[in-house]
Parts: sequence; structure tokens; C-alpha cells
Amino acid sequence: MRFFVEPSPRGGYHVRAEGTDRPISHHDTEEEAEHRANAYARGVSAERRAAATVTASPLSLGDLVERGAGDLAHYLDREHVPASPLEWLGIAVARLPELAGSARTADDIGGRARPGPGTARTRLFDALTRELGAAAGVVDQARLRLLERHPDCATGDSGPEIYAELLEAAHRDAIRLSETMVAAYASFLGGAVEIAGSLADTGDEQLARVRAAQLHAALDNALGGLLAYARLINRG
Repeated sequence: MRFFVEPSPRGGYHVRAEGTDRPISHHDTEEEAEHRANAYARGVSAERRAAATVTASPLSLGDLVERGAGDLAHYLDREHVPASPLEWLGIAVARLPELAGSARTADDIGGRARPGPGTARTRLFDALTRELGAAAGVVDQARLRLLERHPDCATGDSGPEIYAELLEAAHRDAIRLSETMVAAYASFLGGAVEIAGSLADTGDEQLARVRAAQLHAALDNALGGLLAYARLINRG
């Protein structure tokens, strides 16, 4: 897979993967963007080599959401279930401090190799995976509510799985993940909230289609980031 550095209409530069329409990451300088593109390329090559010796199937988005199903049920069982993308995103933002705390704790225990069953480290990793699953479930509900109202907004999107693979490749050798992964998730979440608010306020049909597509892309990226994080901490 090839990666390209392109000027961003908003200023700075972004990295785009061959065969995808939206950028993977944004950078202030061309040098930073080139460095990240090279890191992505090296990571993908390493991931493909490793895949030849790995037989276990990677965690899917559905698997991850299932890990957090207990927390998600709390919201789905309410008398008034959140009905809009913006409502679900508000829940995601409210849960962000708890996710960040679990992520920092997992980093602080040291190391990335998954310990044996029954240890304190295993319980911490499992707790973080459940938090990631709950976050993914909430964001996925926002995406489902968006698709109910704007069924054509997903046209041309590559989906969370593709973005997750790119992030896994770029961060597979990192020791500490919490700051990078949670910050990226928070950034996409903040962008999604802003777009969802604009979408809710607009009465222009054409602008609504644009905003819906932008929101879907932001939600896909947020989900891809959560999925990549969960896969990275659950490697054997």
C-alpha cells in the first residue's frame, strides 16, 4: 500500500493512503507529513510479514462492541433512548475521562505483552477493552442514527476496519499508547460533535448531504481508532 503527502485546503499537509478518498492524518509541516507517511508504509510492511505467522483472527468491530454491551445497555434500556447522532456523541464525550483514565492505568503497568489469565494486569487490560467496547458501541449508535436519517452518506467510505489496520501498522511497536490513541479519538470525537451540530442546524438540503458525509467519515475514523487500540492491547 502506498501513502501520499498532499497540501490540505485548510493549511498544512495531510497523508492519504492509495485507494482512499479521505486523509489519514493531518500535519503542520510537509516534513512531519512525510515522516508519518514513511512510518505508515513501514508499519504496513511489518504487519504483512507478521500476518504470515499469525493464525488468530483479529478483533472485529462487532467483537469490540460486544465487549462493551453491558455499558451500552444502560443507554438502550432507558425510557427515552437517545435518538440523534448528537445525543449519542454527547454520551461519548461524557465517557471520555473514564476511558482516558483506564488507558493511562494500562500504560502505567508497563509493557505491551498480554499477561496470563487471572493476573492483575490481565484484569486491567480487560477493563480497558470493555471501556473501548462501550465507547465503540456509543459511537456506532451515533453512526446508525445518522444512516437512518441520511442513508446515502456512507458512499465511498472505506470504513473503520481499513483505518484500524493503518493505525495498527503505525503503532504496533509503541510501548505507551494512551496519549496518542486517546488524543486521536478525542480529536475525531470533537470534530464529529461540531459537524453534528452544524448538520442539526442546517435547513439546506445540499449542505446537509455534505455535513452528513463528513460526519460519517469522522465517526468511521473514531471507530477505527478504538478498534486499533483494542487490537494492539490484546495482542498475544
